[in-house]
Amino acid sequence: MLHDAAIPYDFTHPGKYCTLLAGVSEFGGSGAVTVECRDRPFPGQIPTWETAFTAMFLHGGLLHIAGNMIFLAIFGPNVEEAVGRLKYLVFYLVGGLVALAAQIAVGPNSFAPTLGASGAIAAVLGGYIVLYPRARILSLIFIIFFVTIIESPPW
Repeated sequence: MLHDAAIPYDFTHPGKYCTLLAGVSEFGGSGAVTVECRDRPFPGQIPTWETAFTAMFLHGGLLHIAGNMIFLAIFGPNVEEAVGRLKYLVFYLVGGLVALAAQIAVGPNSFAPTLGASGAIAAVLGGYIVLYPRARILSLIFIIFFVTIIESPPW
């Protein structure tokens, strides 16, 4: 999965290919993660520019994808209906690319893999706020044993 993640260092250092290698601790469990870079791709590693797209569709775990899909299911259909399918797809992909560009700008030498649709979904949420600024969102709030529903603006 990490071969398909976007790594900022790969984008800011053309011709370098990096991957994360999990080490083994002295007790047999997983140890520190190390980074290995070289001048040619690792076996199975896709070109760096492709990782800008594949990273948008990979996630770090079940909770990561579940959280993203909840927000996408709630806000995505409204934005898609307002702008149309093709424009929505382009907006989603460009939002994900802009989020990756911001990640690269903040940490150009970072080896941390970027995974998930959070940036693209944040763009969808921003689109919802622009399209429906006066909408009211119902939220179920849990505070220990206290449960309530609140109504709030999208922003």
